[in-house]
Amino acid sequence: EEKQSSRAQTIVDFEDANYGYTGGKNFVNPPQEKVFEEPLSYFGYDFFVDSKSKITSTKNLPTPPDYVLGPEDEVVIRLFGSTNTTWSLNVNAEGEVFLPGIGPVLVAGLTFENFKMIIQEIVNEKMIGTTPSVTMGELRSIDIFVLGEAVQPGMYTVSSLTTLTNAIFESGGIKKTGSLRNIQLKRKGKVIATFDFYDVLLQGDTSKDTRMQQGDVVFIPPLTKTVGVAGEIGRPGIYELKEDDILG
Repeated sequence: EEKQSSRAQTIVDFEDANYGYTGGKNFVNPPQEKVFEEPLSYFGYDFFVDSKSKITSTKNLPTPPDYVLGPEDEVVIRLFGSTNTTWSLNVNAEGEVFLPGIGPVLVAGLTFENFKMIIQEIVNEKMIGTTPSVTMGELRSIDIFVLGEAVQPGMYTVSSLTTLTNAIFESGGIKKTGSLRNIQLKRKGKVIATFDFYDVLLQGDTSKDTRMQQGDVVFIPPLTKTVGVAGEIGRPGIYELKEDDILG
């Protein structure tokens, strides 16, 4: 009986021994969660820090060919050749400019490129031996609105060359509660375009940065879906997702 008891004790001691192994008995251990000490920041919003200093002045920008002329715009026509003079002309409330010695010309609604072509034709016909050079002078101002999750929402009086991103910078940028990826441009009560700031931040693509018109509204909706990305990646942070984005 003593031998049987001693043998049983040896078996128990052998089963309880772990020989330095501290893992699970089935050799399958759950993954250990890695805790990151640095908190993740929301991607993109620091782009608006000191946003006033990042506003690009529209005064020194070249006038794009598709710029549409309107009342209060100034056009400058320089004549060379048989006649040497400079005309600085304002577009009046009726949308006309008055060419000295020639008469009024309706220009409202014309693009800058079309206006230059018309002036070329008129000068060639009326002033033989004279070559015109056409540029824009002072541009008209427009009133636009930046509403929603802007840092300083409200109405702003800006240059008619102002784009949607210029308007956002003018208002101080976007709050962290606002969307960077679904910014809406409203004209006469209808959404005519949406803008994704990630296109600018990640790809440098400004092709959808629409020029604004009188009374336009930039509306910044609240932020919705987000995902945090951390670890060995180039840009750890909290990113906004579009409604149709799927994590794979």
